[in-house]
Amino acid sequence: MNPHRHFQVGDAGIAGGVNWRIVEGRKAPGDMRLEWYVNERWQPVSMDTIFVAVDVICQNEDFLYPYPARGGQLLIRAIGDARLYGYEHASGWLALQRRNHEQVMS
Repeated sequence: MNPHRHFQVGDAGIAGGVNWRIVEGRKAPGDMRLEWYVNERWQPVSMDTIFVAVDVICQNEDFLYPYPARGGQLLIRAIGDARLYGYEHASGWLALQRRNHEQVMS
């Protein structure tokens, strides 16, 4: 795993139309917490929210692109890439996979 931290307290941006920011966490020195702006206030992003998103999206991708297309499996690989190389890398790789799939299907 890459020991470099991609984010730091104070970072902020927009992903998928949702504002996010990194704030100090409470668990230990150096802890960070991801928050997003929902319902007109900043709220922590819970692990359960992430798990539901991965579960639903993988289920849908597997339905749309069953074996051997590996729909959900490609998403899981992209999540691993985000962990190691950053979300921009993973997003770019997944976009390339989509373009390649569209070219094959056309």
